[in-house]
Amino acid sequence: MIPGRILAPAILILLVIGGFNPARPDDSIQSASPTFNEIGINRAKKGDFEGAVKAFTRAISLDPNNAEAYQNRAIVRMNQNLFNDAITDLNKAVELDPKNDRFYFNRGNAKKGARLFKEAIEDYSRTIELKPRNFHAFNNRGNARRETGDLDGAMSDFDRAIELNPKDAGAYWNRSLLKKEKGDLEGFRLDRQKAVDLETEARSGAKTKIP
Repeated sequence: MIPGRILAPAILILLVIGGFNPARPDDSIQSASPTFNEIGINRAKKGDFEGAVKAFTRAISLDPNNAEAYQNRAIVRMNQNLFNDAITDLNKAVELDPKNDRFYFNRGNAKKGARLFKEAIEDYSRTIELKPRNFHAFNNRGNARRETGDLDGAMSDFDRAIELNPKDAGAYWNRSLLKKEKGDLEGFRLDRQKAVDLETEARSGAKTKIP
């Protein structure tokens, strides 16, 4: 898996925001109110992002307190590189449901896409407070910290992401780049190789998996 490419999780194609690992939510787009949310999800699956936005907007017009619809529309807008619009939607989702860790995580992703790294770190930190074992949040916070020059903080986050999920190739890849930046060339080589091995293993498993 090459850094910077678009990856395809089970429900929606999500933009890779920095580093190797996708900036993805726990379960990607969530199904909230029936009909228009479902229409939006199906359109997003097909890559019809404009149509998906229209469907989620209609869902919101019918139920202005539908926090999931705001998140769904935000995820699509991130795919369109409309990060500020995504932040606005996720601000509303957080306002409606301030205990939902996914909303903070995705808002962190949107802020990272908008290069608001310090604000993204705050949202990832809040995600971790609500869900301490979210290794994606540690990995993404590590990338954001690296962008701000906090290399030690970034290293700590990548270490924790790997501790929580030793199969996370993305965290190894990100840590390898950081080690190279810090002059640890042997550590860079070992982590890079581990990332490649894990990615190869994952691809092989996907090909041989019995339906």
